[in-house]
Amino acid sequence: MEERELLNCLNEDVSLGMELVIRQYGSAVKTICRSILSGYSKEDIEETVSDTFVGLWQSKDKIQLIEGHGLKEYLYGIARRTALNRRRSLAKKQPVQDIDTAGELVSGENVEEQIICRSEYAVLYQLIRCGVDVA
Repeated sequence: MEERELLNCLNEDVSLGMELVIRQYGSAVKTICRSILSGYSKEDIEETVSDTFVGLWQSKDKIQLIEGHGLKEYLYGIARRTALNRRRSLAKKQPVQDIDTAGELVSGENVEEQIICRSEYAVLYQLIRCGVDVA
């Protein structure tokens, strides 16, 4: 469906218009939000996608098509700004990690100890493969 028809439908019958816009551009909007919010929860991404379409609905009267085009770009701009704002908001809510505990994993193990342990295993493995008596 052409953008001019979508915009007319959005202005005449909001419910049908939004359904058509979501059907046509929903996956692209989700991709934009997912790429900006990578590392955040699926719920945060879905909420951002929904907020994007609410933003389109709220500003549908401001959309000006040029030669029948512009709705898609306008929607993608809303998606980008909404996702960036959500990322900023979520980043502010995350607690700052204490530098003294930054070397520990979620499991409580020390990263440095794990690296040393793995390198010792690698050395032992090489010695065993070469047939050196390690006892």
